[in-house]
Amino acid sequence: MLYLAITYGILVMILALTGRLDAFAQWQVYPGLISGSLLGNRFYQRREAVRRDADKDANGEG
Repeated sequence: MLYLAITYGILVMILALTGRLDAFAQWQVYPGLISGSLLGNRFYQRREAVRRDADKDANGEG
């Protein structure tokens, strides 16, 4: 939820600075896509870190 709140906040700030708040309906899907990809990347990195740790334990390196 934090990624979603941050990306929507950035979108609103950019639209407000450019004077285009009326275009929010056209742009509202993009923060959801961006936050979803950021969250997916975070899950992937966490899974890979756990996998590396498990491989070290299996090989007796850790």
